This record gives sequence, C-alpha cells and structure tokens, in this order.
Amino acid sequence: MNKFLIGSVGGLALLATTASRAGSPLIAHYEERLQALGYDAGILDGEVDQQLLDAAERFRSDQGLAPGPGLDHRLRERIDTVYRHRFEPPPAPTPAPTASPTASPVLTPAQPGTSSASPAPQPPVTAPPAPPAEAAGAPDRTGDHRPPPAADYLRSAHYPRSLGVLFETAAEFGGDNLATVVFSSGKRATIRAGAGYGLAMGLYFKPARQAIFGQALVGYKFASAVASNATVTVERVVAKLGLGYERSGWRATLNGVHHSSIKADFDGLSPNADFENATGVALELGWRWIGISHTLMEYKDEFGTSYQADATGISANFAY
Repeated sequence: MNKFLIGSVGGLALLATTASRAGSPLIAHYEERLQALGYDAGILDGEVDQQLLDAAERFRSDQGLAPGPGLDHRLRERIDTVYRHRFEPPPAPTPAPTASPTASPVLTPAQPGTSSASPAPQPPVTAPPAPPAEAAGAPDRTGDHRPPPAADYLRSAHYPRSLGVLFETAAEFGGDNLATVVFSSGKRATIRAGAGYGLAMGLYFKPARQAIFGQALVGYKFASAVASNATVTVERVVAKLGLGYERSGWRATLNGVHHSSIKADFDGLSPNADFENATGVALELGWRWIGISHTLMEYKDEFGTSYQADATGISANFAY
C-alpha cells in the first residue's frame, strides 16, 4: 500500500491510500470515501460501473441534493465535506497569546575586540507560497496528465438533463412519384411522396441513471419544385412519439410517425390533391446530434390510390 497525491478538487489536496489499480485514481478515491460512509460502491477498482453510480445517487438523495449527472462537481464536494466531518478531527483551537514578563535591561561590559552594538534583528523565516493548483487534465511540470473530473466519465453525451426541449431538422428522400415538373430547358424536377425538408420541436424525458429516453415532437415537412410560371409544393404536419436507448453518445430511437393535413398544390398545372392522414414507423440511429433514419409509410389520395411514402433521411437533433 502506497500513499500518493492524486490531484486537487475545490482547492483541497486529496491524499489516498490504495493499492495499484488499472482504473482512474480519482474515481477510486470517491469509491473509497463512499464505501467508508456506508454506501456500497462495489469493487474498489477505479472504474465507473452501475454499482458506483447507484451508491452515488443514494448519497445524493440522502443529502437532499438536486439530481445531477453522476459524480458531478457538487456531489464530489459534498462527499469530501461529509467524509472530513465524520472521520477527520477538527483542528485544535489556537491558544490565546499570553503576556510575557518584562525583563529589565542589563548592561554587560563589552569584551575587548568586540562591538558593543546589539545584533540586528533577523526577519522571520516563512515557507514559500504553494504553487497554484493546475486545472484538471492539464499537464504538470513532469509532463504527466492528471485525470479529468469524474463527471466527464458519467455525463450523457447528448441529453443534458432529465427533462428538456428538443429541436430537430431533417432532409428525407424517397417514395413514389407525386408530380414531375418539366422546365423549358428540358430538365425535370420530381416530387416524391416521402421526400421533403422538415423542422420540429418537442420535449424529451430521460430518467436519471437510465439509458432509455422518450421523446415527442411536432413539426412541418414540405417539398417543392419551382419554375418561372409555377411552384409545385407538397406539405404536411408531422407528429412523432418515440422511445429510445442512449449510451456513450450513441442512440437508437423507434418512433411512431403521424402525417396530417397532407396537401399537394400544383399551382394551376393540374387540380390540387388532398391525402388521407397517414401513420407509420421510423427507426433512427444517431451519434450525439446527428442521425440517419428510415420511415415506413403509405399515403392514400381522395380516390383511394396508394402511394409509398417510405423515406430515408438525415437529421440534426439538438437537446437543451
């Protein structure tokens, strides 16, 4: 067992006594303190696992702290404060200075060859000031790197809190042909049933210490082809309700998708068309804010004709 300095948190140096580990010394420090405070953190191996997260959350709940992302800065400070209060004795009070008796001056005859002047008083010796603590993760003077804060290992890479707001923009492609615009130059523009650009906003819910999350969004999706004499558009209102799984920034979401108010405006080139409301499913895979999706859906017009509205798209998803 060796003692070694593993860093500083909140200006307080942390001295841990531990065996050699393959994991993070900083995480091992808080495993030991939680264990000592009566919260079973599992194997003291310096690794983040579910048992450590459960112990941290039980401590957070017992202390009445607001929910947070794992071993965040506020929780670590509280662990250190409770540990010092319980296991480290308070500093002894400094005794008040007492007046010393005044001595009468005594004149001593100077010895031959010496000066009768009193020696000059020497300034008190003080210890040099301690160097300022370096930021976590910055290289020290030896070139080594200190471990980053424990919260960096535990924080969700995409969802910053348990309940928040989502904004989404997407571009989708595919589906049966709804309209073809022929330009005077001979070029053609095709509008497909599943194609379009969309904007949506809504809410997400991600329980603390859980990888699953839910989301609900409402938005608008449109596609258009513009010529000098006409603009053909297809528009619809989109609602999505989904359940997903997120881990280390990667997420998979299964959504139920509903399209309503589906209208095709041919701008006088042919009669406009209305479609029945449609419901389908969409699978989305993403990393942090970017994702790809595939939607299965079918449209029906006023005459009962079916159009495949399947679409593959790319999306940007921002959580606040």
